[in-house]
Amino acid sequence: MKIIKARRVYINIYFKNGITEKRTKRDLTIAFYDSEPLYKACKKLSSDQIKSVLNINSYKLLAKKAIKENRSLSNYIKHRLKEKLLKKKSG
Repeated sequence: MKIIKARRVYINIYFKNGITEKRTKRDLTIAFYDSEPLYKACKKLSSDQIKSVLNINSYKLLAKKAIKENRSLSNYIKHRLKEKLLKKKSG
C-alpha cells in the first residue's frame, strides 16, 4: 500500500490596512492541506472574494471579530469559510 503525504498549501488574504503598530505585513497567510475540502473550495477564490464571503474588508474588523470569538485570525477565517462554503453545498 502506498501512503500519500498531504502537502501544506497556503492562501494569502490581502488587507489595505493590514499594517498596525504590531504588524508589518499587509497580508495574512492561511495554511491548508492540499486534500482538505476547504482548500479545494477556496483555492479558486481571490483575496477580495474571500473577504466578501467573510463579509470583512478590514484587518481591524477581522481582528475584532476573532477576539470576540476567542480565536486566532487563521482559525476564525477557516471556521467562517467552512460555514459559508462547505455547509452551503451540503445544506
